[in-house]
Amino acid sequence: MAVVLGTCPSVGAAGFMQAGGHGPLTPALGLGVDHILQYELVTADGEIRTLNAVQDLDLFWAVCGGGLGSWGLITSIMIKAHPATRVSTVQFVIRPADGEKKTQRVINFIALVGRYQHGWVIKGIASSFVPDEENYLLNLYWPSNQGDSAVLVFVDELLSHVDEYTIVSFQTSMFASVTEAEEKVLGPFANRISPYGASMQMSSQLIPLSSLESARGVAEAIWAGLEGINAVLRKGGLPNAAPLIFGSMPGAHSVP
Repeated sequence: MAVVLGTCPSVGAAGFMQAGGHGPLTPALGLGVDHILQYELVTADGEIRTLNAVQDLDLFWAVCGGGLGSWGLITSIMIKAHPATRVSTVQFVIRPADGEKKTQRVINFIALVGRYQHGWVIKGIASSFVPDEENYLLNLYWPSNQGDSAVLVFVDELLSHVDEYTIVSFQTSMFASVTEAEEKVLGPFANRISPYGASMQMSSQLIPLSSLESARGVAEAIWAGLEGINAVLRKGGLPNAAPLIFGSMPGAHSVP
């Protein structure tokens, strides 16, 4: 069977659901929170409650709305399962051409991926993308009964930019199950880019709507935000960070 879970193997079921539940099967099957059938939790009065669509409905929807830890201690979650499906993956390592235009090239490449991400999501394809000025890591994953043609169109366009980008590595795989794909590709990739042991502080920003009207605008907003972060890191003698871009929900996709 297949269930909608996170990409990183260390993500717990409850914590995963608090943010809606984005994962490699989200484009094909929906958010993780949409698959919750039932919770069991202990409320502050010490009562053990069973929550579902017909019992304690108000509290069930409150917990599904992102308030897992706010309403009680979750002791179990029942999640809808789907028939087992094979999963296809593509892993790219792409290097920009040498020269003085690396910053411009990475912005252009983020915009290029951004133009395709909406279509990928509609086709059931999830993506994770880590670009810096030296290398771009792009992974795509999807249930094997859909999505292949959308990937080939992207590859064709990428090959038309041979003067700007070189495909250093292009690896395709097919796995019998989501679990196998998680163990052999998704999990190792998440472990590779996750800052385990680091001291982190999450923050959010309000981004003008004008920055989301085109893939190019999104790319420029991402890189401008990253430059602000890296300016602080460089002052402390630390290496530059790279953005981590997930494509699991529809987003800006119009051509500038």
